Amino acid sequence: MFWNFNRKKEVLDATHVKCPSCEALTKVKEWNEMAEGTYRDVPDIRRAAVNRKNSFPFQCPECFKGYSAHKLTFQKETSGNPHIAPNTSESTN
Repeated sequence: MFWNFNRKKEVLDATHVKCPSCEALTKVKEWNEMAEGTYRDVPDIRRAAVNRKNSFPFQCPECFKGYSAHKLTFQKETSGNPHIAPNTSESTN
């Protein structure tokens, strides 16, 4: 339970998303804007990532491939030392 809480906190505090295909590191805002431009009413990518039941497709702003948010890797940069939150597909639930 502690690990789930810690994972959720890391994802909700994330500022960047790493695409599993092209490995581009882009801002969360860019992923959200891409989805909002296409579908209008969409959840925030970070909120969608902590809810595995949400399978809304988010597109990478660089390569345009779509992924469920829980399959993405989230990252928060703190004073030049990036910390990567692992994706939920690696966790044991």
